[in-house]
Amino acid sequence: QRPPAIGAPPADPPARWLVLLGYVRWADGHFSGVETMARGVAARFAGVRADTVSARSGALTLRTGPETREGEPALVLSGGDTPNLVFGLYQGGGAVSPLMTVAANGNLSIEGSFGGRMPAGSTLVTSGTATDGMLLPLPSGITPEQVADGRVVLHVHLTPHPPPLAETALFSAVETTVDGDRRVRCRVRVYNPAVNWKQPVEQPGAVDFLVLATVAATNGGG
Repeated sequence: QRPPAIGAPPADPPARWLVLLGYVRWADGHFSGVETMARGVAARFAGVRADTVSARSGALTLRTGPETREGEPALVLSGGDTPNLVFGLYQGGGAVSPLMTVAANGNLSIEGSFGGRMPAGSTLVTSGTATDGMLLPLPSGITPEQVADGRVVLHVHLTPHPPPLAETALFSAVETTVDGDRRVRCRVRVYNPAVNWKQPVEQPGAVDFLVLATVAATNGGG
């Protein structure tokens, strides 16, 4: 049987199509078994048991409903010059906003954070500059709950960040600390005799920080 061409009109009169469902064994006047393949010819399935699902337009979309709806998830497999696999949510115009993309070279890109169990002893790092009163960020993938219940131990290193100074000015750090909530306290004294030769001026400062998050060992040691 040759399948009709795409877009071909219905046959007139309608053609009868035989669909192979499988093979049965007949022995001693009754059925004795069922097979899905015989002499190298197998039954072909559609739907959830399909052997092959192919696209006619170069892109295959899997979604949860017959119509596109904004905010609904979709999985798109695209071919062409830049093949990729995209999982995302439908936007109002019908396009899929990517949340996760797998490129042809194996690169994985995600819009959110990556969660999962990390082995004991593994370390994640973040660094940057923070001013007085700011909360230090946690490394990507670490949550405040993990720190609060002891699953992750934080190690913080602070270094005073030099403020913008005139050529005649000097500065010294008065306080450079971080509290249990990861809030920075940084005060500096600036002395500029060209402005006020009698006494220095105390003002909020900034720090360069390094935060290391180490996964604590469990009771079993791993």
